[in-house]
Amino acid sequence: MSRKAIIIIISFLIISLQSSIVSASSPDQYVTEVYMGYGYARNDAANGRYWKVLKRQSKITFLHGIEEGLSLLELQLFESNLDPNTLKNIADIVQNDLLVSERRYPDLVEQVDKFYADSLNLRVPIMEAYRYALKKLRGASQTELDQLSASMRKKINK
Repeated sequence: MSRKAIIIIISFLIISLQSSIVSASSPDQYVTEVYMGYGYARNDAANGRYWKVLKRQSKITFLHGIEEGLSLLELQLFESNLDPNTLKNIADIVQNDLLVSERRYPDLVEQVDKFYADSLNLRVPIMEAYRYALKKLRGASQTELDQLSASMRKKINK
């Protein structure tokens, strides 16, 4: 299984877990439709407007929930019948690309807040803002971050 396919599968599972947080009664402005590849159905993902109404502790809890979802995904996959190389690739992606080191949730919250300070980013799903914040905390250049945010906005505006 390719790295891109693994990332898409992981992203789909995160969206599925995350969408349960946003209740069906939430106004449409708080969610963004996200379409996944490989024939998966769309999911409503909480976006920056939703993020902005959360209190600080709720934001930390939300980000912690993303990481708990990733851990749940790892547990489930390791109980599956996938070959060991695929499992190692998935674990590497989750551990190296998607989890924050040292549980720096306050730093992540600050970076996600800054991301959503730009009104152009308000429709971007929180999980994407999380990925942006991780890259920023890991030292990505401003050019890389600008390209990433532009790519995220382009995806949701299709």
